[in-house]
Amino acid sequence: MSLINKSFKNQIIPGVSAGLVIGVVDVIYAISLAALIFAGDISSFVANGIGLILLGWLPPLLVINLFSSYKGNFTSGQDAPAAILAVMAAGIMQGMSSSSAQEKFITVVAASILTTVLTGLVYVLLGQFKLGSLVRFLPYPVIGGFLAGTGWLLVTGGIGVMADVSFHIGDLGTLFQPGILLRWAPGLVFAFITLLILNRYDHFLILPGMLLGTAILFYGIVFFTNTPVSTLSAQGWLLGPFSNANLWQPLSLSDMGLIHWNSILAQAGGMASVLMISVVTLLLNTSGVELIIRKDLDVNRELRVTGLANIFGGLLGGVVCFHDLTDTAINQKIGQGSRISSWVTAAVFALPLFFGAAALSYVPKITLGVMLILFGLSFLYEWVYLSWSNFSRLEYVVILLILIVIATLGYLQGVGVGIVAAVGLFVVNYSRVSVTKHALSGAELQSRFTRSPNQRKTLIEQGEKTFILQLQGFIFSAQPINYWNRCADGLKIQNKPHCNSLFWILQKSADLTQQPCSAFPK
Repeated sequence: MSLINKSFKNQIIPGVSAGLVIGVVDVIYAISLAALIFAGDISSFVANGIGLILLGWLPPLLVINLFSSYKGNFTSGQDAPAAILAVMAAGIMQGMSSSSAQEKFITVVAASILTTVLTGLVYVLLGQFKLGSLVRFLPYPVIGGFLAGTGWLLVTGGIGVMADVSFHIGDLGTLFQPGILLRWAPGLVFAFITLLILNRYDHFLILPGMLLGTAILFYGIVFFTNTPVSTLSAQGWLLGPFSNANLWQPLSLSDMGLIHWNSILAQAGGMASVLMISVVTLLLNTSGVELIIRKDLDVNRELRVTGLANIFGGLLGGVVCFHDLTDTAINQKIGQGSRISSWVTAAVFALPLFFGAAALSYVPKITLGVMLILFGLSFLYEWVYLSWSNFSRLEYVVILLILIVIATLGYLQGVGVGIVAAVGLFVVNYSRVSVTKHALSGAELQSRFTRSPNQRKTLIEQGEKTFILQLQGFIFSAQPINYWNRCADGLKIQNKPHCNSLFWILQKSADLTQQPCSAFPK
C-alpha cells in the first residue's frame, strides 16, 4: 500500500497537475489559432474550425507521447504554420469572392488537411532517409528572418481577431478609428506587459494566470458598466454566440463537391512555405528539447513519428503539430517527464470537443488576441531585438529584409528573398575565406614515411625547391574530391585519404633527385 501511495504522490499527482495546466493553456491556444484561420467571410464557421483543430490535435499529442524517444515529449499545434495557413485562407477567400461562405469554409478546411498531411509525409521521408541534417545548410539569419516574419503575422492576426477587421499595411487608418482602436489597443498593451513579465520571471503559472486575468478584467469592466452579454456578443466582443451542439461536425461526402481545387492550387507557394518552416522549426525545437532534458534524441525517429502523427491529425482536420518547448519544459518541471500528462491534456481537449460549445461563446476575443500577439512579440523580440547583438550587421540586415518583405508583400515573397539571401550569404562568407590554408616548403613539411638516410639527406638539401600549398574550402566543387596522386615533370599533386584539404606541391626544379617520382614511396 505504501508503494502505491508513493507512486501516486511521485508520478500521478505531478503528471495530472502538469497535464491540467498545459491542457487549459493549449485549449485557449487552439481556439486562438482557429479564430486566426477561420476569420473574415468564414467567421460564422469558427466553432466548426475549433472542433476540427481540437480533434486533429489529439493524434499528434498521443502518438508522440507513446513513440517519441523521450517519454515526456509534448506536441502542440504550431503558430508559425498556422500563421501562414491564415494567409492562405485569406487568399482562398479572395479568389472565391462570388462563392458562398460554406464553400469557402470547406475549401479552407481541405487546404488545411492537404497541407498538414503533406507536411507529415515530408517528415516521414526525411526521417526514413536520414535527411534531417539538411536543414543545417539553411543559414541561421534566413531562418531568423522567416520566424520574425511569422511573429509579424501573429501580431497582425491577433489585432485582426480583436478588432474583427483584416489587417493591411495600406489600411492602417481603419485600425485607429476610436471604436476599433478600443478593441485591440488594450490587448496589445496587455500582451507587451505579459512578455516583459515572462522575460523577467520564469514560472509556469504566469501565462495561464495572465490569460485568466485578461478575462476577469474584461468581465469586471462589463459588470461595472452594466453591459448585457447579448450586447457584447452583438458588437463582436465575444467569440460566440454558438449553438449548444458538439464542436466537432465531421465533413460529409457531399461537402467534397464544394471544394474549389483551383483556389487551393493557387496557394501551392504557401503550402511549400509551411513545409519548409515546419521542417526547420521541428529540428530547432528538437534541439531545444535536448537542452531541456539534457539528453540526445534520435532526430530521424522524431521526424518519422511526428510525420505519422501529422498524417493522422491532418486527416481529422488538424493543423501542423510538432514538439513544443514550453509544454515539454512544464512537463519536465512539474510532471517530472511523465507520460500521464499528455493523456490528461487530451482529456481536457475532449471536454469542449464533445460536451457542447455554448461555454466558448463567452470567451472574450481580447484573451485570444493577447495570446496570438504574445507569441508574435516573442518571435520579434528574439529575432529583431536580441539578434542585433548576436549577428553581424550583414546578417542582421538579411533578417530585417525578409521581415519587411513578408510584412509588405507576403510570406511567399519573403521565402523567395530568403532563398536569394541564403545564396548571397554563402558567397559572401566563403569569399572571405582564403583558399590557401598553409604555404610551405619541402624543408618544413615532410612525409612520415621512413626513408633511407641518403633519401632523407637529399630531401632536406633540396626541400626549399618544393613549394607546397594546402588549400581549403569550396574550391573546385561542392562534391567530394576523389583522392589521387600524380607525378610529372615539374608538378606533383597529392591528396591523402581522409584529409579535408588538397595539397598542391610544385617542384621549382625538375631535377630534384635525378630519379623518377616512383622511386620515392608516397
